[in-house]
Order: sequence, then C-alpha cells, then structure tokens
Amino acid sequence: MRTLCVRCLLLLFLLSLTANARAQAACPWLTQGTAEASLQGSVTVSTHLVSAKEGTCTFTMQRADAAYTLKIIVAFTNEFRCPDGSRQVPGIGNEAAICSANTPRNQTTDTLSSMIRDRFLTVQLTSVSKRSTPLTPEKRQTLIQQTAEEVAGNLF
Repeated sequence: MRTLCVRCLLLLFLLSLTANARAQAACPWLTQGTAEASLQGSVTVSTHLVSAKEGTCTFTMQRADAAYTLKIIVAFTNEFRCPDGSRQVPGIGNEAAICSANTPRNQTTDTLSSMIRDRFLTVQLTSVSKRSTPLTPEKRQTLIQQTAEEVAGNLF
C-alpha cells in the first residue's frame, strides 16, 4: 500500500513537470542555443504564437554595457517593410531587404524583411548601449542576415 502511494506521488510530480515544460513554448524557427551563439551570451526567450505557422519570438540579452533584442516575426501579413532604396539581400526568399534606424538614447534597430513562400519574415536586432554600440553596423547586419537564413531554412 505504501509503495503504491509513493508511486502515485511520483507520477503526479512527473505530470506537473510535464505541464510546466509545455507552458513555455519554444520558438519554432530558431532555437535558444542558436540565438545565444549569435548574440554571444545567455538569452531569455518569449514567444507569441498565433498558430504553428505564424507568430513572434523574442530573444533578449543583457550585458553591463548593452542590451540586445533579437525579434523574429513570421506572419501572413506584412508587419514591416524596409523603405525603397534599402540594400537588397539575395538568397533569402523574395524581395529581401535590410535597413537600419537610429533613435535617441543610443538605440539602433536593424531589420531584414522578406517573403518566404506564403509568409512574411521580419528579423530585427535592437541594440541599446550606454556608450557607442559594441557591435558595428556590419556585425549587426551580418547577424540578422545569418538569422534570417536560418529561419528561412526552417520555413521550408
């Protein structure tokens, strides 16, 4: 009888762990490990999935000198489009373009927008630093381009 009670408690404990593991959905297009390798540090992940084919994943990393937010948006509607004249990026879906925006308080947002099959893809990297940004514009754009290539491959 005592063994049965212990087994029941163990089963309830394992079921509660499974429920908690499902509560935080993983990003279907980019792993936390890949984001950590790209940003070169530990990240927190938040996801908002509309469906298995549409949603937003946000990877955030805090450092002493800067904070980075890598955001992936996959949608059936165009969430963001780089302005005309932006640099075109071949090999990442249709009409892929990359652009940057600087705002006050040392914040820079680099964006790559594209269309992959029937969905729009937007990858944004926002950098907020206490001084000048630790990542050069070239490094930031390379990072979002590599991330977009990874996500585009996962959309096929």
